[in-house]
Amino acid sequence: KKLNKIAVIGPNANDEVMLWGNYNGTPIETISILEGIKTKLPEKKIFYDKGCDLVEDKVTESYFSQLTFEGKPGFKATYWNNPDREGQPVVSQQISSAIKKTTAGQHEFASGVKLEGFSALFETEFVPEKTEEL
Repeated sequence: KKLNKIAVIGPNANDEVMLWGNYNGTPIETISILEGIKTKLPEKKIFYDKGCDLVEDKVTESYFSQLTFEGKPGFKATYWNNPDREGQPVVSQQISSAIKKTTAGQHEFASGVKLEGFSALFETEFVPEKTEEL
């Protein structure tokens, strides 16, 4: 209540169904994260923005085939076990096929890379198959 303003950002902040999780029934009442915050702060103190869409149910076009790093297809991924990309990297690898990685579900980005508190550098060159003018 002592805050000047608060930003609530993310596609799930105003999504009640997301709160149900998996293996659920239908609750009698669900209050979204944004709605819960609105019960504690005046609406004029709250800034909400979806920020991005969830892409799981959308068709996306991959441009991965147009990426190269040092003449090899894909990109170079370098990982550190600290959030600042400092010191010796844990691993560097050439990624040659499209990926979808997340630390959710305890999936690691690369062998030896911590699930939390790590950083990464992805390097590539994008050369489009065709150019267009607007």
